[in-house]
Amino acid sequence: MQTCLNSLKRINRILKEEENENIEEGEYFEDLNGDIEFKNVYMKYTEEEVLQDISLTIKKGEKISIAGKTGAGKTTLTNVLMRLYDIKSGQILINGKDISKISIKSLRQNISYISQNPYIFEDTLRNNIILGNKAITDNEILEIIKLLEASNIYNRFEKRIRSKNKSKRTLNAENYN
Repeated sequence: MQTCLNSLKRINRILKEEENENIEEGEYFEDLNGDIEFKNVYMKYTEEEVLQDISLTIKKGEKISIAGKTGAGKTTLTNVLMRLYDIKSGQILINGKDISKISIKSLRQNISYISQNPYIFEDTLRNNIILGNKAITDNEILEIIKLLEASNIYNRFEKRIRSKNKSKRTLNAENYN
C-alpha cells in the first residue's frame, strides 16, 4: 500500500510540474554529454537541507557509485541533476553548461535513471525495457540486456523477451540472482 501511495505522489508531482513548467524553455542539445560537475550545491525539500555544499566532478565515461544511509541525499543528487527539483544555491554543469540554462526536455532525453527500487511491470520483458519506445528492435533489446549484465533475468523467461512477467515483484537481488 505504501508503494502505491508513493507512486501516486510521484505521478501527481509530475502532472503538476508539467502544468507549471515549460520543458522546452532553454537551450536544446540533441547529444548532451561530457563531464558532470556539482559546484557547492545546496538543496532542501522543506526546512532541512538534504545536500550541503556538494562539490564533485564525474568525468565523461567514468563510472561512480554513491553510497550512504537512507536520507543522505543519494536520490536527491539524481533528482536535481534531472531538474526534478531546483537547487537552493550552487551550480550543476554538464560539459561546462549550467543545467539551469538547458531545456528540461533536452536534459531528460539525455539522462537515463535507474531507481534503487526498480519494478518489472506485469507485461513482456520487451515492453518493460522499451517503456513505450516502439523504435527499439529485439536485437537492440538483447544488446541492452548484455550491457546491463542482466542475462540472469532474460534467462528466467521461457519465451525470452516476448514472454510476460506475472510475478508483480520488485526487481532486486533476492528475486533475480
